[in-house]
Amino acid sequence: MTSSATGDATRAEWRKLGFFYELDTDLQQWRLVGSRAGLLGFRDVVLDYAAAPEHATASSRAHVGPRAQLAMITWSDPGIEADGISGSLDDFRHLASLVERKLSGAQPGDRVRIGRDYAPASDYVLALDLREDGFDPSSMDRMLRTDA
Repeated sequence: MTSSATGDATRAEWRKLGFFYELDTDLQQWRLVGSRAGLLGFRDVVLDYAAAPEHATASSRAHVGPRAQLAMITWSDPGIEADGISGSLDDFRHLASLVERKLSGAQPGDRVRIGRDYAPASDYVLALDLREDGFDPSSMDRMLRTDA
């Protein structure tokens, strides 16, 4: 249970981020939910990470979103794992292009997956759930729901 002020701040952070994410260890996936603009915001987060000189060093990391569960980690090989998404800065730029390309032909209600096309040795995938324009990503956060 969160306080009203904390809940409001968390809602605002999800909305600013533009998408919601959660880890599903049973399905071995990071699920991202948002409108096209919101999920393209994920692409922008990836590109921003790749553009920051301080992330050029192996093991550099940045956490994403209000819950800071999803990490982007600089590493020699691309990976999608329970602890986050890893790769070189070039790998991250490749991931951003995959996100953009896969969303370009998707319609609201579609789920596109990025897995071995980014990280051939990983068992985890990114599952991007495309919603209608105007979708509120904070509505997916179970910790903020009053009906839970």
